[in-house]
Amino acid sequence: MAKKAALAAALLVAVASATTSDDEECSQHVQGREFRSCQRYLQDPRSRFVDDCCEELRGMERHQCGCEAIRHAVQQAQQGGSSEHIYERARALPRTCGLTHQQCRFNVVFLYTSHSS
Repeated sequence: MAKKAALAAALLVAVASATTSDDEECSQHVQGREFRSCQRYLQDPRSRFVDDCCEELRGMERHQCGCEAIRHAVQQAQQGGSSEHIYERARALPRTCGLTHQQCRFNVVFLYTSHSS
């Protein structure tokens, strides 16, 4: 039971980094954007927002900042609760959306919080 509680309390942190553009420049391009469709797509496994999400990401691709946009969307999605499916979907987004000009690298860190009984 304690193991399940620890897993339920796990915080998933996914980091995407672009290999083709400057991270600081991309941070400026995504700052203040909401990526609502991507957030909804990442949070809900039954979501139908993938096309809208891809459209949001393609808008960032012209600045070669699709990976940074995905990272930002993951952070927004995690505010509604963390889950492994967020990372799995985020990892597939470059291929799903045809972001061919970039390679995204994702690192996942699970942070566990302890609960006192």
